[in-house]
Amino acid sequence: MIQYYKIAGIVIKVVSEGINLIEELEYQRFKTTCQNENYTVDFRVVKELELGLGNITYQDEQNIIYDDGKYRYVNNRFLIKKISDNYYNVFIKKCDNEVSNREMFNAMGFDVLLAKERKLILHASFIVYRNKAILFSAPSGTGKSTQADLWKKYVSSVEIINGDRAIIGIEDGDVKAYGLPFCGTSKITINQNFNLNTIVILRQGKINKLIELSAKDSYKYLYSQINWIGWDKKLQINILDLLEKVVSSIKIYYFECLPEQSAVEMLKTMIAKER
Repeated sequence: MIQYYKIAGIVIKVVSEGINLIEELEYQRFKTTCQNENYTVDFRVVKELELGLGNITYQDEQNIIYDDGKYRYVNNRFLIKKISDNYYNVFIKKCDNEVSNREMFNAMGFDVLLAKERKLILHASFIVYRNKAILFSAPSGTGKSTQADLWKKYVSSVEIINGDRAIIGIEDGDVKAYGLPFCGTSKITINQNFNLNTIVILRQGKINKLIELSAKDSYKYLYSQINWIGWDKKLQINILDLLEKVVSSIKIYYFECLPEQSAVEMLKTMIAKER
């Protein structure tokens, strides 16, 4: 089976012969007829995964990296072999070849492909207001979905693009937010992108308190939220350069707020002053 996906402007060709793929609706929205791929990921079923493939140059809870990235062993289940900068083989054991779309994208190292294109994923609810993106970023359970829902309820023309994630990148000099299939338990995802107006860092509060952050504090927060690619210095530089451009280009706020309409009105008033 050959399928093409287009996410954040990146076309990925996925070859999955022999894989028992569990199709998920969220991912079908990102399929494309465009066959001008940026990357090819070829899944291959094998009896056993090879280990001991060279010197271990990096290791964390999810990854074992051999020979500076030539091989990447992921979640004790997948083995990625880099054939070239744009072509990867992903090996999976025959006895464990039932794979969901989400597992497939995790296995291919989608975050790495994004970093190669100077893009990253932020844990945030993503809404669009007056054709500009607003991202509500917060730890799980803090209220980012609640604030997105409140905007949808009280502000006309607001659309929720993703309930849990957004891709951030630079396109034609503008900071952009892109939809993506990963959407947590919200199940809300739309394949659209918009210029990014504001990132709002949420915390629960007893009153509404909105503070514009300095570039330095904004950078520190965003840095703490990214998936750090510890084995590839070039990709690290790509991500850090992107963060610098983001914090110098858009407004980022710290917002202690109540789960009610008053919080929507306070932020909407602040955004209106920026225009």
